[in-house]
Amino acid sequence: MVTAEYSIQYIMRQNRIPFAMGPSKMQDTDFTFVHEGHLEYCIDGGKPISIKAGEGLFVPSGRMRERLAGTQKATYTSLIIKMGGVQPPQLPFHIIPKESSDIEYCLDSLLNLYAFPPENSERSVSYFIDHLLHSLILQTARKNSVYYMALMKEYIAANWNGKIDLESVSRSAHISKSYASHLFKSETGMLLNSYITDLRIKKAAEMLEFTGYKINTIAEMTGF
Repeated sequence: MVTAEYSIQYIMRQNRIPFAMGPSKMQDTDFTFVHEGHLEYCIDGGKPISIKAGEGLFVPSGRMRERLAGTQKATYTSLIIKMGGVQPPQLPFHIIPKESSDIEYCLDSLLNLYAFPPENSERSVSYFIDHLLHSLILQTARKNSVYYMALMKEYIAANWNGKIDLESVSRSAHISKSYASHLFKSETGMLLNSYITDLRIKKAAEMLEFTGYKINTIAEMTGF
């Protein structure tokens, strides 16, 4: 468990297009879970992310979020929480499979606590949010890591000899830089920059062996 004190700023289950379509900076950490239909967002000006039924969106405080026009009518739960002074968890923006009895149970419990707060409900709120975060972290670690690694490796394979960095690689997978860095290190045992450099060295060695290019030409072609 994350074991921090949390408070709910807002939670609501809705069945309409979000009313605020323009970009806005998140003051608190936001979770949006789609139950039916789909919603579309951009985070920090990146490519649109389509959140379908059974998926979720995680936006930590300080990020810019923009809801896009033309989104289909959807049923979704919006949960905005204060993190109690702790750093937001290491989660991707796009939570691919969020369907879990634990997650739904926590959301329903939090909705009830928000709508009908009993006396001294802070402990219950903190417990359910802590349990929700714990479930999401375990779930994304099990199911999403392969998906996000595949997206990042595909992007690197297509762009290894150009201008490529943590920012562009993380955007290709619709995840934050910190999560991309953490995931890459845990899955490959290498830092992202080391992985790219290693790939460039291998490509350069192949070109030296199998082509007639001069060393300075190969260095330019391989991004050195």
